[in-house]
Amino acid sequence: MAALSVPPPARVGGKGVKRGASILDDDSSMASVDSDRPPKKVRFMDENLGNALRSKVISAALQEQNETGGKSLRFEELRRKLTTRMSDPTALDSAELDQILQHLMPVISQLDRHCSPLVGDIIHMNWAGRPVAFQRTYMAFLLHILSAHPRHIPKAVQMLVRHLTYETVKDAQRSGVGFNTRHDVFATVHKVLFTILGLAPTTWTALFAALSAAFPFKAQKKIHQTTYIDNLLKIIDYAPAAKTKILGLIFEKMIQIDVEIQINLDDLDEGEGEELDKQLGQPTDSKTGQNQSDSGIGEDEDAEDSDSDDDEDDDLESGEPRTLEMIQETVDKLDAMLNMVFAYYSKCLPKESVKEPGQEDVETFELLLHFFDNVVLTTFKSQYVQFLVFWAAQKSPVFMDIFLGMLVERAMDNTKPQVARQAAAAYIASFVARAKLLERDAVRSVVHMLCMWLEKFLQDREIECTSPNVRKFGGFYAVTQAILYIFCFRWRDLRGKGSKASDDETTEHPAEDPQAWAPGLQVIERLITSKFNPLKVCSPAVVNQFADVANHFNLVYCFSIIERNKRGNLFNIGAGVSTAGYPEATQLETYFPFDPFKLSTTRSWVDPFYVQWEPIPGLGAEEEDEEEDSGDETGDSDGDDNGDE
Repeated sequence: MAALSVPPPARVGGKGVKRGASILDDDSSMASVDSDRPPKKVRFMDENLGNALRSKVISAALQEQNETGGKSLRFEELRRKLTTRMSDPTALDSAELDQILQHLMPVISQLDRHCSPLVGDIIHMNWAGRPVAFQRTYMAFLLHILSAHPRHIPKAVQMLVRHLTYETVKDAQRSGVGFNTRHDVFATVHKVLFTILGLAPTTWTALFAALSAAFPFKAQKKIHQTTYIDNLLKIIDYAPAAKTKILGLIFEKMIQIDVEIQINLDDLDEGEGEELDKQLGQPTDSKTGQNQSDSGIGEDEDAEDSDSDDDEDDDLESGEPRTLEMIQETVDKLDAMLNMVFAYYSKCLPKESVKEPGQEDVETFELLLHFFDNVVLTTFKSQYVQFLVFWAAQKSPVFMDIFLGMLVERAMDNTKPQVARQAAAAYIASFVARAKLLERDAVRSVVHMLCMWLEKFLQDREIECTSPNVRKFGGFYAVTQAILYIFCFRWRDLRGKGSKASDDETTEHPAEDPQAWAPGLQVIERLITSKFNPLKVCSPAVVNQFADVANHFNLVYCFSIIERNKRGNLFNIGAGVSTAGYPEATQLETYFPFDPFKLSTTRSWVDPFYVQWEPIPGLGAEEEDEEEDSGDETGDSDGDDNGDE
């Protein structure tokens, strides 16, 4: 066992320290040192040094530190012994440190302001790499010190929260004896955090600050993210006051990774994009290399992602070239994170769709909707995180009514920014089209509200319009595109006057009478012939698909307007228009947030609630020859008409 070093003579608090004496010698409890003979060295952890005397030595060091205003050499030597790395041969072992902590407990009251550095040393000690017996003593001392001196709570909470991360525990085990599994360390931390919150309930404020600071960077591996999220969700069980902030934090981190995926996909070259789409199961346009799922019509659903447990802890360096492997790793990471959050909400929401959810269920959904509104809806072109609300809303017609009511209100609010209204309209279109459990009456009700709003908009503002202008009328075009998109998917629900389809409506072709359709749809003909000319502004993929379906069911004929728009574009080439022939200032951004879900693990939550694109009965057979002759780009390799350019 290493003896404490003996420094040269020094003056502490005006008193001389006798040459040759250990600075941990206590004049009040030990015999005076005779200068005529060498003094006996005091080994701080010497087995022959009795517990009582050892306790007096520690107490003397603390007292001297307080009396000298923080200038005690005895105190500093004690600190050095506590902070020596475990790999150092002179370091105290766990049993010796255990004894020090036990001797400190009776004198915790002396660990005041001047002794705070010692408390900090103990808080930051590597306890996770030591035996269970030491951990018990350590945690008991920690709780004692926090009870006596609450000002150390934020620092202790930060330390404990860091031990809920994969990396911190792994590093502690690597540098220690490794007697404990990560599960044991996590369980210890949760138990102590629970106790601290009981001692000082307001600690949750410091707790959340620590939780936010310790969240793994988005570039860290999947194991880091999932380990931490698992621990965050466990904290909610015993710290319900922090639930809103903890779940909000998780959503923020997931949306950052979600956006990172889209950014990386946009940066890929054409060939790389096609290769990654094959891995993700997303078909691409052979000419543009873009995902055909942008239109949400007729996608390939066969392929799935692969998910593997990556135990590496190397961080991705910023500035590295983006590769397919890195993007796939990011996709797998988000897949695992989302899967954990789906599992969490599956315990909080009804197992199956219920007509009358309980009050607690409603509060849970409304909180989820709060995260959607504040984190997801305001994020441009997120791909996956929004499916939590898509899935949760279908747990009850009440939830769907709340969700769609919020979106419809946002889409029709002229005081909202254009981008916010367009995003809300995109979510309405995508949800109504894709939500399998959305009932027929609800589909018709939403479409009717949108059509009535469009009709009033035409009456009030068509006089202002001289030509298509997305910048000025973007909200109007977004709602119009929503109607076109919904019709392509939900034409069955929109047929007939009543709330239930009649036997006549099961035939391939409905009656030609416009009144045979749901109330409100009659406005479509006026829409497409108005000065707003939405068929020129809306997504060409959606416009072309709608034209086919609407013509097939005798709702409205669009092809003459489409052709006229194309001729007009040809005449305007080179006059400030895009290469696609559409003026850049008048082309509506196409985004359908509930396009097919491709995450291999998490899609098992989504698929039972999801409407896949189905070919229109009779439409493909009638137009097959025409499409082959004209080289129509709306068909895909499976023969489904997906409406993509």
